[in-house]
Amino acid sequence: MILVVACLVGLATPSIGALQQPQNVQSKRTVHLNVLVTDLQNRPLTEVKQEEFSVFEDDVPQTITYFSKSERPLVYCLLMDTSGSLKPVINPLIDSAKIIVNSSKPADAAALIAFNEMADLLAEFSSETGALLRSLDDLRTQARGSTAVLDALFLATEYVTKYQPADTLSRRAIILLTDGQDRENYYKTDEIKKILRKENVQIFAVGIRFKEDSSNQKQRASKLLQELTQETGGQVFFATSSKELQSVAGDLLNRLRSQYIIGYKPVADSPKNSYHKVKVAIADAASHDKRIVITRTGYTLTGK
Repeated sequence: MILVVACLVGLATPSIGALQQPQNVQSKRTVHLNVLVTDLQNRPLTEVKQEEFSVFEDDVPQTITYFSKSERPLVYCLLMDTSGSLKPVINPLIDSAKIIVNSSKPADAAALIAFNEMADLLAEFSSETGALLRSLDDLRTQARGSTAVLDALFLATEYVTKYQPADTLSRRAIILLTDGQDRENYYKTDEIKKILRKENVQIFAVGIRFKEDSSNQKQRASKLLQELTQETGGQVFFATSSKELQSVAGDLLNRLRSQYIIGYKPVADSPKNSYHKVKVAIADAASHDKRIVITRTGYTLTGK
């Protein structure tokens, strides 16, 4: 199995204070970052202490005002590629998607969007997974058409963002299963990145690589999945067999649950629509083992 780890930065959820502020100036807010820490074998580490983290916004050190290792409910949308290029592997792909859904806990909410050149919402957010699992089985004979990954991501991001869970710190994610061979899009990559910077949605992607392919198309597909997951503080896994695919699927929700939430109040106020680079650093363990921090690269302040 080939794994590409996203970048060393974080997820941001700005909230506006109640006091009236001058136009285009943001009031004091708390930024929340979802942070995953792994060892060099990409195994999540869940015993890191608050004082071992350092947070920077626009290269300025920040004071951590909120820290939690508690498990939070998951709000995730399965985004399933059902284009014709995946017809030979559609059954193991759906079996793996069902493994993910069956890993849900009662407080989680899951939804399903399937796409080729068009995207369809097949199961709305619910903690009851029966309808979603049946919808997945219905897709076994539906692999056809071309692929519009970016358009589907736009719709999924909008849908996940609008959903209002009871726990405001629920982890929101899109789990994308695809070969990444993007062909029929209205949206461009840079446009989707700009949208993602404004939202608190992580992308975890599973790239299907069941056959050897060194083409430029495969390289572009891999690059696209790497860029999108890095932007949001997620990860991309490339599965080369059904066994690897099932292994990745069985671990995905646990990986989401293993994240820390780190909050801070930025040192300086900022105007709306300004982009802020974020970095979370961590010292090596006392045993000198290397630890890797995964979070998003930054966020755009929207004034929401």
